[in-house]
Amino acid sequence: MLSQLSRRQALLALSLPFLPLSQRATAEELDDFDAKFAEIRSSSENLSDASNQSEAKELARSGFAASQIDVAKSRREISSRAIELIVFFEVSSESLYQKKYRGAIWPGRRSGVTVGVGYDLGYVSEERIHEDWRDFLGSDQISFLQSVAGLRGVEAREAAKTLAGVDIPFPVAFEQFKLEVLPRYIGLTEGALAKTSSLSGDSLGALVSLTYNRGASYTISESQDKNGRYREMRAIRDHMETGNLTSIGSEIRGMVRLWDIAEFPGLHKRRNLEADLYEAGL
Repeated sequence: MLSQLSRRQALLALSLPFLPLSQRATAEELDDFDAKFAEIRSSSENLSDASNQSEAKELARSGFAASQIDVAKSRREISSRAIELIVFFEVSSESLYQKKYRGAIWPGRRSGVTVGVGYDLGYVSEERIHEDWRDFLGSDQISFLQSVAGLRGVEAREAAKTLAGVDIPFPVAFEQFKLEVLPRYIGLTEGALAKTSSLSGDSLGALVSLTYNRGASYTISESQDKNGRYREMRAIRDHMETGNLTSIGSEIRGMVRLWDIAEFPGLHKRRNLEADLYEAGL
């Protein structure tokens, strides 16, 4: 894996002396992020615990935060690195997607029937399903998806068995994610945090990945959060408001206190990669 990066690293080493110090640090940090991400992607470790937006679903269920589908699409773009990070932790790779996620699945727990790149039908309306998928699927398949809208948990588990006719190839799922789902999450992040226009596509993308997984929980107050579960999310909001951008990476890393690494290795890796990408983009 490191040998695959050696040519790029050699070229980078030649160019670094001629870069300003700030750009030099960013180039080195991005290269470090790429190496870490490549190593994780090449591993056979099961990291499915980091997908399916379990905390975002809990927020939507409890009413603490807006659902990802109740916001307008943003026109802002995030970096390709950030997009790859989100997609990886949702479906791992195109080859695994084709084997495991091409149809309708039930990920478990409070999830609804899920299709595409983590698109949970249990948390959307029939109208939203039609709007989000009309440019990607035929009317018959859209009707299948609409038939399980709002179903979660055991109901969704049973309903998933009836959707054998759903077939969404990876290129279709990826385009739908980029054009319909991702712009709403970018908008959700922008709406929850101040001064995001000052962030690069890498740094904003890292926060969008965080929002995709944990929801827009930055505004949950201490009085609502009795156990301090969203302490770091609030701190990120405060740092953005005051312009203390350099402290945000540490807040993202600090969240791993919430999950036992033996049970949730994927969430540990995801948070650390998000922090690395955020900092590299500054």
